[in-house]
Amino acid sequence: MDWIVSGVLVNLLSEFLVVVAGVLFAQFIRNRLDHRRFGGWRVIIKRQAEVIDIRTVSSGKIKQIHEIPEELSVFLKGVTSGYGWINCDLLTDGRELGMLVEDAAGRTYTIDMDCNPVQGRTAAGEPGQSAQSAPMSM
Repeated sequence: MDWIVSGVLVNLLSEFLVVVAGVLFAQFIRNRLDHRRFGGWRVIIKRQAEVIDIRTVSSGKIKQIHEIPEELSVFLKGVTSGYGWINCDLLTDGRELGMLVEDAAGRTYTIDMDCNPVQGRTAAGEPGQSAQSAPMSM
C-alpha cells in the first residue's frame, strides 16, 4: 500500500515540475518574441532642430500602445511634460502640424517642440475653446 501512495506522489510531483518548466519556457519564448516584435522603440524630443532627449521605450509599453491606441497620446505627453506644455492633441493636430512624426521602420516617435502651437489655437489656426467656456450639449 505504501508503494502506491509513494508512486502517486512521485507522479504528481513529476507532472507538477513538467508543467512549471513548460510554463516558464513558454513565458521565456513569449517575452523574446514580444521583445523582437515591439522592442527597440525610442522617443526623440527636439527643440530648435537639436535633439534634447532620447528615451527608450520598453517592449511592454509599446505592446500596450498597439493594443490600446489611446495610450499613445497620454504616454507621449507624459514623456514631454518635463520639456514643455503640449497645446494640442498629439495624435491628430500634432501629426498635421509636424509636431509628432512616427517612423515605424526606424522605431521612433519624434516630437518637435518648435511645432507646438500657441496656447489656445487649434491646428487650423482658429481660437480654441477652453473646457470652461465650451458649450455643453445634452
